[in-house]
Amino acid sequence: MLYTISLSICAALALFLSYKFGNTKSLILTIAMVIGLVFVFIPLEGMATAGLSIYTIGCAFALLYVLTKKGFRTMEKTTSLAIIVPVLLFWSFSLLHLQGARMIALSTILSLIGAIVMIAKIARFRVESGFLLLIIADALTILLRIVKALTA
Repeated sequence: MLYTISLSICAALALFLSYKFGNTKSLILTIAMVIGLVFVFIPLEGMATAGLSIYTIGCAFALLYVLTKKGFRTMEKTTSLAIIVPVLLFWSFSLLHLQGARMIALSTILSLIGAIVMIAKIARFRVESGFLLLIIADALTILLRIVKALTA
């Protein structure tokens, strides 16, 4: 329940940031990822899988957006990749039921390190701040669930 509430608050904030500072592409990415999260929260059979699929596809498009954005320096691309790639890999492995999803979940620490760098240089990430915030919040919840499972 706490994860749902925190992700919902982050989703609302991400939509606001994308609307306020983002361009059309980043706003569409954020909306798609929020729709995926909303589907995850609906307690019907199959909705969680559909929602995670939409969210993961949104992460893949966010990765393409970051890789193809012109005017992005190497540091901004590296930071964005460090935030997006671990979450994208974790959800891809989880949806496909592949071995090693928990090990990849531990790599979301890279996303949190990228978040610290992003906060330090927030002026350079204004356009991307919406969907990156959503991915960072997801990385934090993934990491907290893994830590909880390991300590239980």
